[in-house]
Amino acid sequence: DRSVLETGDHPFLGNPNASTTIVVFGDFRCPNTKNALPILQRLVGQYGYKVKLIFRNFPAESIHPGTNILAQIGACAHKQGKYWEVSNYLFAKQTDLPVVLGVQDMAKLAADTGLNYSKLDSCLKSGQGSIKASRDYADGFRFGVGGTPTFFVNGQKVEGVVPFEVWEKFVKEL
Repeated sequence: DRSVLETGDHPFLGNPNASTTIVVFGDFRCPNTKNALPILQRLVGQYGYKVKLIFRNFPAESIHPGTNILAQIGACAHKQGKYWEVSNYLFAKQTDLPVVLGVQDMAKLAADTGLNYSKLDSCLKSGQGSIKASRDYADGFRFGVGGTPTFFVNGQKVEGVVPFEVWEKFVKEL
């Protein structure tokens, strides 16, 4: 059921009414997701009128310790309209971020991305970010996501990092 994958309050880039919808299940600590995202951003930059790119979290905590809190931060950032700033920051700092983020780490993240720190802190403490990240993970699991990145292109599952030329060919054919 594509509607479960594609509807809801998820961060997206591109045209909300595009003919091609790509849902990516990713993990902020996954190097493959980090490698895939610039390719997708380039695709949206060139074909944004034909593409809607939705990001959903699939935090594989057992493989990438500390990723659950990053997924929660992403969900809370989305509430502030700063999802992509935070996403870009987390991927850029992927290898530098400690497993457990301290108050100084969170304050720096907020300052560097334009997040309101007190709203971020409140969102995290309320559990809103956790609920959203858990919902994404559960949906991913239900649709057979076993690793990141996993994509659903108009409902069809594609796994792994896909080269730009393959995405481009696919989008041109639709």
